[in-house]
Amino acid sequence: MIGDSDSSKNEFVELFNDSDAEVILDGYKLVKKTENGNEFSNLLSSKKFGGVIGPKGYFTIAHPQYKNSISADASYSGASYSIASSNTVALFDESEQLVDLVGYGEAKNFEGSPAINPGEGQSIGRINGADTDNNSEDFYILQSSSPGTENFAIENDQDDAVDENENNENPVDEESPEEIPAENISKNLRINEILPSPKGSDAEGEYVELYNFGSEEINLKGWKIKDRIGESENDKWKIIEIKEDLIILAGEYLKIDRSRAKFSLTNSDKIILLSPSDEEIDAVEYSEGKEDAAYCFDGKKWRWGVSSPGKENVFENYSYPAVKITAVNPNPKGVDSKLETITIKNNSKEEINLLGWSIATGWEKLYNHPINLDFEIKPGKEKELTRKFSAFTLNNKKTKIELRYPDGKVAYEMKYKNKEGIKEGEFYVKKKKGGWKWIVLEQESEKDDQKNSAEETAEKIVEKPIVVIKKQEIVNDIGKLSQEEKENLFEKIEKDNLKGEILKKESDKRLAVNENEIRVENKTYRFTKDHPIPPHYAKVFLNKATQNINSKLNAMLNYLLSS
Repeated sequence: MIGDSDSSKNEFVELFNDSDAEVILDGYKLVKKTENGNEFSNLLSSKKFGGVIGPKGYFTIAHPQYKNSISADASYSGASYSIASSNTVALFDESEQLVDLVGYGEAKNFEGSPAINPGEGQSIGRINGADTDNNSEDFYILQSSSPGTENFAIENDQDDAVDENENNENPVDEESPEEIPAENISKNLRINEILPSPKGSDAEGEYVELYNFGSEEINLKGWKIKDRIGESENDKWKIIEIKEDLIILAGEYLKIDRSRAKFSLTNSDKIILLSPSDEEIDAVEYSEGKEDAAYCFDGKKWRWGVSSPGKENVFENYSYPAVKITAVNPNPKGVDSKLETITIKNNSKEEINLLGWSIATGWEKLYNHPINLDFEIKPGKEKELTRKFSAFTLNNKKTKIELRYPDGKVAYEMKYKNKEGIKEGEFYVKKKKGGWKWIVLEQESEKDDQKNSAEETAEKIVEKPIVVIKKQEIVNDIGKLSQEEKENLFEKIEKDNLKGEILKKESDKRLAVNENEIRVENKTYRFTKDHPIPPHYAKVFLNKATQNINSKLNAMLNYLLSS
């Protein structure tokens, strides 16, 4: 519920357990994301979340100032926490797996398409626990707020009345039922296709197509198209009202061009469909429009297709470049929201831009996260995708990941699972010969690592990896080489810091490479020169200072003695 007429803090979020077993909520968390936000923020943190929902039961979480008014089961973690229009509200379990999510209004994160924005004093809710993974179809404006009880949509009022008359043997009013108001069937209308850049004149070719998927015709008189002027939410908007009687039949498409509504589409734009009472019914945003390409809804998502006004949408053949995920970093050293990465390799022969692609993450259910910025990868190269480009989340125990093309087709999929939990800084890396493995790689933390002190730097000895040479290898391989070959080999041995075990016979030392360059250390041949540790800079400074002082004292004493 988004406030009411008395207080903006009179809000709550209700959970429903549709299963036949109780659910323990300890460690869960309830979060929200604002319309223009990039990260989720807590409403009820995992440390303060606790309780149990019984089978087919409800659990209500309210603002602290509203908790007692509705006898809520829990309250937000802070009095300053609240939700507002065009937010996304999400629930995560104790292992940080997303349980459910709803976005409404102009929210950027949602399932399918966003639900309608509730007005002042209104609530949105599911009817009969419906969950089709499409917020706009699952959530309705409710007759009244009903925390802890079954929801009833406003649209049900008339349906209930009709049912009562049908079951009444002596109906009071036998006249024909009134015509269904447009407001009651507005949810059956949606934007279906947009042509922003037609061949030829924009004034004659641009159009927005609507689709009536209900069972009743709709008169569009008084409806409005809200057109963004510019490419930012902060830019101005133009609202165009349809002032003529314009009927769209049930199950039919209707093209609205500039002769009916004076909109002006650009190659990157946002269109909002408003009812006669200014209620937002549908909204579509697109970018990088191409000449004569239509932006179309395929029943699940939007993608570019072929202009086809008045009929079912047609989609162009899409070229699917070969890509793959080569590494993931679910638990970085530092803040996860800034340092989690998914490494993607471009296996195609052309440079690709993943703008418009998406990353889907989760386990039982995957949630789609669009890539909203240019993300270019050269052919044959790899690049790390961060949350700057896509708001994905990686769990520290298990996650399934899908990299999806703009049309939703899966380009690459993988998953990881580690019951013990993933160590900080551990990467899951694809091996060249197939399979995956966990390794720890060097990674820049959010803050620069502190540099070692001068003393630590001066006294630290960096040892190279040591390769042990077996006795037979020393005798047979190295010993049979010519002097020139031995000298060349010594360069490699010195570079790699090789060592070999001392042979039983002292005379065997001559079979090794350049006896003068070999030193014995702990019964081991060291095939490198013994490089002394450089003295600390402070010692060098003091030695030089002492020498200078001694020199000046001696000069002074000599002067005094001679005078």
